[in-house]
Amino acid sequence: MFLKSVTVAPDGCRLVEARSMWMDSFMQSPPLDPPVADTPPCSPALTGYDEQHLITYLRILDAQFYGASWQEVAKVVLHIDPIAEPDRARRAWDSHLKRAIWLRDNGFQSLLRGGAPN
Repeated sequence: MFLKSVTVAPDGCRLVEARSMWMDSFMQSPPLDPPVADTPPCSPALTGYDEQHLITYLRILDAQFYGASWQEVAKVVLHIDPIAEPDRARRAWDSHLKRAIWLRDNGFQSLLRGGAPN
């Protein structure tokens, strides 16, 4: 569904703006550093967790691209101490990286269509 707003310019021209309803909520920034689960969802569809963690996924992909160690990312981005909890930290890193890659390669299409179903 599209919403339309009509504005009349000073010269009398009507400007019509159409946008989908999800755009207003999507245009709000996701949290910069939300709490992270040990593993993200493994759904074949975009989820609310994915939308909330878009920036987390981007940070993970950037870290991978620039060659940061998984231990550093686990500590800084996922807030899990890899020395105190090495298995948990590695599992969280691996699963979030896998989900970030899925989102980059496939899930972004759901964002373009309106995001996760409510």
